Amino acid sequence: MKPVIKTLPFFFICLLLINNAHSQSKERVAIVSVETIGILKKQNEITSIVTYEFQKLQFYEVMEKNDLNDFVKRQNINSDSCFSLQCLVNIGELAGVDKIVSGTVQRMGEKIIFSIRMIDVKSKKVSKHQVGEYLSIETEIHRMAELTIRKMHELPTDQVTENYLIDKDKTVSQALVHNLRLSGPRMGAAYVTGEFGKRLSANEDDGGYNISPLLTQFGYQYEIQYLGAGNFQALFEFIGMISGMEHQMFIPGITVLNGFRNSKTGIEFAFGPTFGIRKTADGYYDENNQWHLMEDFVYTESFTSPRDKGYRVVRNNLDNRGNESLSTGWVWTVGKSFRSGHLNIPINAYVVPRKEGWYVGVSAGFNIRKK
Repeated sequence: MKPVIKTLPFFFICLLLINNAHSQSKERVAIVSVETIGILKKQNEITSIVTYEFQKLQFYEVMEKNDLNDFVKRQNINSDSCFSLQCLVNIGELAGVDKIVSGTVQRMGEKIIFSIRMIDVKSKKVSKHQVGEYLSIETEIHRMAELTIRKMHELPTDQVTENYLIDKDKTVSQALVHNLRLSGPRMGAAYVTGEFGKRLSANEDDGGYNISPLLTQFGYQYEIQYLGAGNFQALFEFIGMISGMEHQMFIPGITVLNGFRNSKTGIEFAFGPTFGIRKTADGYYDENNQWHLMEDFVYTESFTSPRDKGYRVVRNNLDNRGNESLSTGWVWTVGKSFRSGHLNIPINAYVVPRKEGWYVGVSAGFNIRKK
């Protein structure tokens, strides 16, 4: 037992010496600056991201950003404008590091070019250089930095992430993190025109509802994206709505839309069928423009139809005495989503053109953006 106890301190000392030797064998690296051109993120933000990615590798002894900033200030060097080989080597020599890292992130049309180079201070030559060309998705700058730096060191990369950032066609099946997802509650109002509007306002004794043709609505929208590339989204929207509850009415409806949205501007356009349940009956308007059910007409040999008297016949007109039936229509809608932090506020205007009367309405909703 005693030999084992005596051996333990020696064993730990060996481990410390090995670890210390390993630390000393690491090359010292300083990330000076990464130039940004046409990018919203500031230069110091990108430099911090690159510094963090080099630290993750654990291949180098990376000089801390604050230590480097203090050092260049004492040397009266403006590192933000130091991109030439001679300037970078000069900083490396003064800082006593083995390697200096610099680079450029530039937007070019629909692409972001991420260039990183590593300079050997002793030889004053570029020892590693990697250029990555990515889709213009600025919210993914940190992933671009990770991919570029790992490729620089010939390390494996995540293929899904690489496809998402590089190949437009392969982003079709992926849910882009910056796309708008607007599933959530909806509320609004619709104004009913034409024949249906008149029937809503008509007296109950005449088969009407004695209410205003302006109906409030409440429901929920659920959407599924089936196509996405860049800022473009194509999606199916399923909307369930209940109308007229302020008039003690229950008018259910379901709408299925095919929509197209720009997730950057929040503008969208959609169209599709709508289905509902309503009470309708066949009838006619007499010479005084009074509504009657078809069964109220007095048939004679001379007058076999209300049309024989010049009356206007209307099929499936809105009537509270009629039978419930399925109604269909076609919806056209445009809208825009407003953002406040993580809150999305979609506002839409829509129209349902029907020969019996148009529905014209607006709706609004809200949801919390999730990545």
